Amino acid sequence: MNLPPVEDRLRRILELTAEESRKCKACGALLFFVRHCNGKLAPYTADGVNHFVNCPSAERFRKGAPHAASASA
Repeated sequence: MNLPPVEDRLRRILELTAEESRKCKACGALLFFVRHCNGKLAPYTADGVNHFVNCPSAERFRKGAPHAASASA
């Protein structure tokens, strides 16, 4: 069996399961928003990593952060 590379398969799974995809407002990375069983959307990069782990500006988007209000504006 000749399968595509795992990265391509993972990206396709994210494309099929994500409710939304768009670029990060802070760093510009392409994100796939997947709804978790708790009802909240979580941003994932094409390599399957939660974007809060690898975004250089993740702190801006955390609840209670000083710039959280301006991040969504």
